[in-house]
Amino acid sequence: MRDSGLAHILSISGLHMMLMAGTVFWALRALLASIPALALRFPIKKWAAAASLAAALFYLAISGAALPTIRAWIMMSIVLLAVILDRPAITMRNVALAALAILIVAPESVFDPSFEMSFAAVIALVALYEAMAGRKRPELDDVSLTWRTLRFAWLAIWAAGVTTTVAGLATAPFAAYHFHRVSYYGLAANLLAAPIVGLLVMPMALLSVVAMPLHLEHVPLLVMGVGLDALVWVGETVAAWPGAISIVPSMSGTSLFLIVAGGLWLCLVHGALRQAGWAAIALGLFTAGTAPRPDLLIEREGKAMAVRGEDGLLALLPGSHKNYSAQKWLEADGDARDPALAAQSESFTCDSLGCLTALGTRRVAFLTDPAAAEEDCRSADILIAQFYAPKICAGPAVVVDRRSLRDNGAYALYLVDGSLRIETVGEVRGRRPWAVTTVAQESLGSGRPDRVRLGKK
Repeated sequence: MRDSGLAHILSISGLHMMLMAGTVFWALRALLASIPALALRFPIKKWAAAASLAAALFYLAISGAALPTIRAWIMMSIVLLAVILDRPAITMRNVALAALAILIVAPESVFDPSFEMSFAAVIALVALYEAMAGRKRPELDDVSLTWRTLRFAWLAIWAAGVTTTVAGLATAPFAAYHFHRVSYYGLAANLLAAPIVGLLVMPMALLSVVAMPLHLEHVPLLVMGVGLDALVWVGETVAAWPGAISIVPSMSGTSLFLIVAGGLWLCLVHGALRQAGWAAIALGLFTAGTAPRPDLLIEREGKAMAVRGEDGLLALLPGSHKNYSAQKWLEADGDARDPALAAQSESFTCDSLGCLTALGTRRVAFLTDPAAAEEDCRSADILIAQFYAPKICAGPAVVVDRRSLRDNGAYALYLVDGSLRIETVGEVRGRRPWAVTTVAQESLGSGRPDRVRLGKK
């Protein structure tokens, strides 16, 4: 589902909320419209919107009220309230109100990938809707029913393709930044999956809830199961196509900012100046692959390590291929290899006490047993220990032990023009009341650097 570009269907968020509330709105309004005494005298559209609002709240409750679902409910509620108040429902103002409401309740959401991707897609689609709203529709009163049916079918396919493409392009930078993946066949997968979800899976799910008091839910659930099987088949088929996905290296925050700023400019600015957004997007894409890549990585608990070999690829410490951090290191490096293959590198020489490797001209020792500490404290330039290293370990320029990892978190070391630059999670995080504050080493000279013991106050 992820590789085919259909993972968003699994999230109980905007798509589910829209389909569920939209189904209630459409069905109830159609039912009320079939009763002339009501349709001609009362605001049945507002009644349907009010019922959809209640249904959306019910769906939020039974879904578990996860943060993405709450965001979708807030956005849907604002749209439905706009209908009830005779205000335009699909506008940038409503998107801004939804974002403001969410950030008041959960301001940390601004760093959440699902928040970023949801609003990127919504803003792009609303901008598309506003751009097309003023287009004049052709008169179809004098054409045949067959032609109108064919035209409606074509417009439905065209609209699904355009909205999928626009939403996919809007969310692609965030997917590349956070997950290091780009899916190429999302358009085809969504064109196949959207009718299944919209016309079969979600309506049957709603009907099964309605039928539960009558003990008839097994019928719609069986139909829903057929739809789910078809959905999984689409995902498996599209993901198996050649070149369905690429693993891309980490993108710098500056590049993402330029791309997002350019995209917002295109969506929010009108007139000739709108085209200036393309320049920012182009600059962001041009600089996307320029982020520095670490040459040595140490996991926060000292159970995994990776070093960049002479071939430019990361080699994993033997036995660390099952570690979650090690798998993410490869993805962030744009490396599509299986972690087990990356852990079979000859870069490490290991015995029962630990492993040895090299970082440029520096000797790196990874110790699992204190019995090897005395020898490696004399010969290693960089020493990494899963235990508390002895205080008399004076040889290595850099010592990272259990105390250092506890205080600073994970480590990343960079070789820059013969010198060594060190980053830690604690350094990037900064001083926080709930975190231990330590002194992190910025850089070490080339040659024989002065000894630095990270983790000491």
